[in-house]
Order: sequence, then C-alpha cells, then structure tokens
Amino acid sequence: MHIQRPRSVREVFAYSLVLYRRRIGFLLGAAVCILLPYLIFTAYVRTHFLAASEQDMQQFMTTVENDGNASASQLFSSLPHGSELWLGVLIIVYVFIAMPLLMGVIAHMTALWETREQEVKLHEAGNLSFHRLWANITTIFLIAVIYIVVSSVYMLLVSLVTSVLAGVSGILGAIVGVLGTIAFVIGMVWYIIRSAFTPIIVVEENLSLVRAIRRSFELTRYQTRRLLGFFIMLLIVVFVVETFMSLIGDLIFYTPGGALMVSTVVSIVVTPFAYVVISMMYLDLRIRKEK
Repeated sequence: MHIQRPRSVREVFAYSLVLYRRRIGFLLGAAVCILLPYLIFTAYVRTHFLAASEQDMQQFMTTVENDGNASASQLFSSLPHGSELWLGVLIIVYVFIAMPLLMGVIAHMTALWETREQEVKLHEAGNLSFHRLWANITTIFLIAVIYIVVSSVYMLLVSLVTSVLAGVSGILGAIVGVLGTIAFVIGMVWYIIRSAFTPIIVVEENLSLVRAIRRSFELTRYQTRRLLGFFIMLLIVVFVVETFMSLIGDLIFYTPGGALMVSTVVSIVVTPFAYVVISMMYLDLRIRKEK
C-alpha cells in the first residue's frame, strides 16, 4: 500500500498537488469529457434564459445608487421570467450528474494510485463511474430528502416556539429565533460535512442509499472540526486560484465571449484539483479507521 500513515491536512494538499501534476492529462481529459458539456449547457442557458435586459439591469443599478438597499429579490426580478426554473435545472444537473460522474472518475484514479501505485485509463474509470451513476443519483436524492424533511421539521418547531415566546416577551422570542437560525446553519454545515464523501463511497466501495450514507458518517466520526478546517482551506485555495487565473485571462481576453471562455477553462483546470484533494481526504479517513 502506497499510503503508510494518516496525513495532516497540509500533507493532503501537498500530495494532491503532486498527483495532479503527475496525472494532469488524465484529469483534464476527464474534465473535458464530463464537465465541458455541462459548462457549454450552462453558457447556453445563461445567454438565452438568464440574461437580463439592459433596461432591467439599468433600473436595478439605479435603485442601488439611489437608496443602496436593493434586495436580492429585486435583482432576481430583473432576470427574465422563468429564471428560477433554469437555475434549478443547472443545479440539479450538476449535483446529480456532472459532479458524481467526475468525482467518481477522479476518486477511482486517486485510490488506485495511492493504494497500489497503479495507473488507470480514463475510459476504465469513466465506465466504472457511469455504471454507478444511478446508485449515486438515488443516494444523493436520499441525502437531499433527509435534509429537507429534518430541516423543515426543525424550522417549524423553532417557528412555533418563537411565536409562543414572542407572546410572553418579544425580546425572548427574537433571541430564540436568532439562536434557532444559528443552530440550523451549524446543523446544515455538519450534515454536509458528514455526507460529503458519499459520491466517492458509492463508486469505490460499491455501496448506495442508506449504507453509503452510514459509511460516510462512520468515516467522518470525530473528524468534524478537522474536516471543517479542511473544506474551508479548500474553498480558499480554489477561490484564490480561480480569481488569479480569471484576472490573467480577462486581461488577455477582455470581450464578453472571451470572459466566458476564460471561465470555462478555469473550471476545467481547477475543479479536478479540488476533487483530487477530496479523494485524498477520503483515503486518509479510511486509513484512520482501518488503523
């Protein structure tokens, strides 16, 4: 086994960078095959269904300049009718198809290299991830359903308690409402962290639905704070790299079409690295549990 011991978060990033550089052709090929069609679809939707008219955007900017209190709802109202539906479609396609497919391919490549020092061909990893796609879709759907049901029940209870307490003391009701909202956000982050490795588990461990979710919770047990720091660091790294690449690209290609091309290239280059890092962390969690 190539991995001999658990790794720190810094080591996870360092080894991920080494593997990214070593298998750059594989990773970019996977991104082009899986992510590029989604990005093209996204660009089409943005230009044909989400592009606000110049008059609507000018009206929104005027509102901002006049009172500085323009809300998000006003911004959405400036978008064409049906924009919410298309935004939902983009999110669903990415979460249920593009993300699990690409993550499955990259996770399988990472696992084979890190455990056996074996290189896998793109079509082999792609076939495995594709064959497990339906299992991934149903598992992610179950995760979403559990989240929606639990969060809805929780927020209903918080609303009831807040309304009752507000009848006794407005301040007490407001405090409970704020604390309840903060607890909801913390719970949401906790749930996302605990279930984050499910798409990889579905592919690598051939589990699905409740068993895959249970396995993800098992791997992440007692690791929540460490994983919170890990994902924050990953978000910062991705943000910095994407911003830097976008600035350089925009200086070279400063037309609207050029900006769209730069955004596509940046996503194809950066997203595989993020998935390599997540796959490395998954392997680290497995090592910790097996030891």
